[in-house]
Amino acid sequence: MKPGLCLFLTNEIVAVIRNVTEGKRAEKTIREGEQRYRSIFENSPQGIFRATPDGVLVDANPTLVSMLCYESREEFLETFARRGDSIFTMSDFHSGFKTLVEEQGSVEGFEMQILCKDGSRIWVSVNAHVVKDAEGQTTYHEGTVGKP
Repeated sequence: MKPGLCLFLTNEIVAVIRNVTEGKRAEKTIREGEQRYRSIFENSPQGIFRATPDGVLVDANPTLVSMLCYESREEFLETFARRGDSIFTMSDFHSGFKTLVEEQGSVEGFEMQILCKDGSRIWVSVNAHVVKDAEGQTTYHEGTVGKP
């Protein structure tokens, strides 16, 4: 019989008792870790993003949303989902950033322009890395955006 399992036979009643303490502890630890991550993401003074390998934004924190003059994260993400577009100016994105991050796995201090809600462009410094799936294919890029 497995450790932590008890089996009692009394006349016609069978009872199996299993200790679920470790499972509950693991769930609590995971939940607390997710809450800590969410707090860092939401309160970071740096803009944080997740983008497809083509540069289309799929997630951003409030700092990045505000930096680019959007009213809400929902508006920000809907705009890019609807346009299938990127905040990165495509010439900067394709001329260097994408190549470097794919070849090196990460970039630090890459200066480029990004698009604001009103169409204006601002210069930023981007730190990013590639996230790959189990087969080694790039699933997305994630990183931070700050003033150069």
